[in-house]
Amino acid sequence: MTTTTVEDAKRLAAILERIEVLTAKFVADGQAQHPILSPDRYETEVGAKFIRIVCVHGGNGQRMVHAFVDVSNGNLIKAAGWKAPAKRKNGLAVCCSLLDDDKFAWLMAEADRFGHYLYVR
Repeated sequence: MTTTTVEDAKRLAAILERIEVLTAKFVADGQAQHPILSPDRYETEVGAKFIRIVCVHGGNGQRMVHAFVDVSNGNLIKAAGWKAPAKRKNGLAVCCSLLDDDKFAWLMAEADRFGHYLYVR
């Protein structure tokens, strides 16, 4: 049985709020680029270690992982596949932290629904 502290609950709520803002940007960008097509929608699946951000395509309902977020620190991580985040030699392929205000501002400026921002530069 896992115990959840108040800090854990607050951190999770802050992460989920930032994911909501980020995915709303993706939906708005997609509708601006293709106003006739059915918009994609994004879902979050909260696990013990990671939150999976899933894109559900508007046209056919196909589901694919967009990225993962580490529940313990808010790090946004590129997906390796449906079940796991990508790894590098020195650890996970972290893009940035959703909980850092400066990095989140960068993310909102650079992020796109295609995930180009997740690749290491």
